[in-house]
Amino acid sequence: RELTSLALCCTELRGKDRPDLKDQILPALESLKKIADKARNSLSGGSKQPPTHFLCPLLKDVMNEPCVASDGYTYDRRAIEE
Repeated sequence: RELTSLALCCTELRGKDRPDLKDQILPALESLKKIADKARNSLSGGSKQPPTHFLCPLLKDVMNEPCVASDGYTYDRRAIEE
């Protein structure tokens, strides 16, 4: 919302009605950048392992072609065709 509001203020036709770049725009953008950096760092700091439901219980590897078997479980097609 903050970015949208800021962008709309910048579209004012009269220059004197627009926010000041140094005092209003840059501080707001810096604040938003810090928030985005925190979000990116929290995502990249997570586990590098795929979720367990992506793994075939027989092959213990990420399923390339998941298939639901008659037992209700999902396996990679390679595992159930072998």
